[in-house]
Amino acid sequence: MVNSGYPMIPQAKQIDDLIGPAWHSTSNCQQPNIVEWHTEALFAGRYELIMWVKAEVDRQFGRISKVIGEPRFSLGEVSRVEGRGASYQQWHEFGAEKWEKVVKAKGDFSVIGIRLDRDNPVRGFAEYKKIHRNGIQMKVGTSLPVYD
Repeated sequence: MVNSGYPMIPQAKQIDDLIGPAWHSTSNCQQPNIVEWHTEALFAGRYELIMWVKAEVDRQFGRISKVIGEPRFSLGEVSRVEGRGASYQQWHEFGAEKWEKVVKAKGDFSVIGIRLDRDNPVRGFAEYKKIHRNGIQMKVGTSLPVYD
């Protein structure tokens, strides 16, 4: 389903373009023809950006047929990495309107009042970022998945 939804959810591609390869997936929201799209990106040595939006699916063909509503975003600042997990010191929640401001500012979150600390990576974050997550990554500049 990710292959069919990726071109329909511009924010997913924007995250890939601004932050780097993210993980894209869907999960069933307990409704027959509705799923929740998730995009998860780890960046700048200490941050995790998650975007989610509901989508209608055509289960017969296994594809997303339309996006429902506006995407939501959460930006978490990692305070500590332990093995395959992380602890967070704070989360910022925002909607599509603020995300568009970040996009126009080429990934500068300060335009929505969030100052990133890009100079102090969290120990173990690089290894944490390499852990395979649920979903697939897309080749930058395309709508094609990366297969390892």
